[in-house]
Amino acid sequence: MNEFQEALHRRLHNDADLEYLLHLFGDELAKRHGYKSVEGIAAVQFHLCVTHHWTPSQVRSMTPEDLRFLVTEDMHTWTAPAASVPGREGKLPPEH
Repeated sequence: MNEFQEALHRRLHNDADLEYLLHLFGDELAKRHGYKSVEGIAAVQFHLCVTHHWTPSQVRSMTPEDLRFLVTEDMHTWTAPAASVPGREGKLPPEH
């Protein structure tokens, strides 16, 4: 694997980890707010609709990076359950 491929692999792996943590945080939001029908990223999207009165189509058009940015403050003190993040302490890595 050349240097470019290694960097690409690391970036894509990091993106996947961040999106996975966003799904886990959505599960936490669903539990925290008593959402019955949504979980994962759908719970994050629902939370943004309820909180900011945005339409579902507005929120669904956002990238996972956008969604993470918009719930940054909500995630500030959250730690993923250690059992759900193999080999990690469960903290969301900082954005680059």
